[in-house]
Amino acid sequence: AGAKRIEVDELEKLLAGKPPRPVVFDANPEEIYREGHVPGAKWIAFDHVTADALPADKDTMLVFYCYNEMCGASPAAAKAAIALGWRNVYLMGAGISGWKKANKAVERS
Repeated sequence: AGAKRIEVDELEKLLAGKPPRPVVFDANPEEIYREGHVPGAKWIAFDHVTADALPADKDTMLVFYCYNEMCGASPAAAKAAIALGWRNVYLMGAGISGWKKANKAVERS
């Protein structure tokens, strides 16, 4: 009952497509999030995922990512969301480094 995988190109298509769009969470340290994140992604502390931080509808598609394939933050955040009862949880394993490597747009804050 773990998170499903989603690839960079697949996520980009979903974000550009018709609603409902996935809600994307960046589980990197806040300074890395500020340097550039998937457009529209919300920052989340991977070790402090609460129901309040997530959309009310537990069927909403959630996508978590962190830095790269080796990073453990997004799997921990996704696991917490699943434990809280969300049913449609995905991991973008490539992380922000894979997103940038694929020349996708980033947003800074």
